[in-house]
Amino acid sequence: MSFTVAVWLTRAPNADPADFSRDERSRSLPIISVMAGLVPAIPIPDTRTMKPGYIYILASRPGGAIYVGVTSNLVKRVAEHTGGLVPGHTKRYGIDKLVHFEAYDDIRAALQREKNIKHWPRAYKTRLILQSNPAWRDLYNDIAG
Repeated sequence: MSFTVAVWLTRAPNADPADFSRDERSRSLPIISVMAGLVPAIPIPDTRTMKPGYIYILASRPGGAIYVGVTSNLVKRVAEHTGGLVPGHTKRYGIDKLVHFEAYDDIRAALQREKNIKHWPRAYKTRLILQSNPAWRDLYNDIAG
């Protein structure tokens, strides 16, 4: 999620925007976007178009081990996890079932969502999965076609 923020530079930096006249607000200088949830906020240049991204949650079984990841090619990445080609946590604990995913137009938004979800307690992640996939069914066949 990103927000657009207008930057007023016609008065002191600590001036209240309510003190500006309507004309001063309409002549505001560059508009920048900042990523929500980060302190300090990271400016996002809007000059480039980024490729789409996905966040995904894999599970070993209902109520089992969970892994949250981000990728630009969901089908390929889940196939790598399922085939045991990705060393580490997912291979060690048999985490190979795609139980939740979200698509984003911009990979940066997907990265931010992944970081937010990774900081959630397990109960929140489980609730997110149950909202869209109460049976913890493997969604890989649905997206692989």
